[in-house]
Amino acid sequence: MNFLSILVPALAQVFYRSAGTIVWAAPARKTGLVPEGWSVKRDEPEGLVYLNRLDFLTGPVLGDTQSVSGQAMIQLGRHAYGSLGLVFELQVAQEAGRDIIPIELRRYYFLAPRTVVEDVEGHLFIAGLSWLQTDNYENGRWVSVWLPIDDAFYPEARFIRPRQ
Repeated sequence: MNFLSILVPALAQVFYRSAGTIVWAAPARKTGLVPEGWSVKRDEPEGLVYLNRLDFLTGPVLGDTQSVSGQAMIQLGRHAYGSLGLVFELQVAQEAGRDIIPIELRRYYFLAPRTVVEDVEGHLFIAGLSWLQTDNYENGRWVSVWLPIDDAFYPEARFIRPRQ
């Protein structure tokens, strides 16, 4: 038995287990989600992301605080995942029938502070994911939304982070 006869089946097993859970978060412009006429001011795609190793439980509003400003949210989210490329990949996974975000978290919305875009009037936005329900939490889908940076962010806001 040679080395390759052991290595190839082992690699095939690793690939099989991770197929569909590893994605490449593309630059914002390649997602097709940036509205016509808007410009990308900052974009820091994560690159390689393991969809089965994401943490959705941390938010920018901590302790007794009622809300945080958009600038504070961006500072707090500097170590979070959350680019428009990742938002796009999470929607692709959803369309393929994979539920990456747990059902019990549908009451939250998820922030993508690594991509900042500017509309034609000069307002800055980040992307996010929000649950759009049709009749109850069982029926609906995650949709991308644009969140103005000059608004406040509340306890329902969550970051997407790599699971430790």
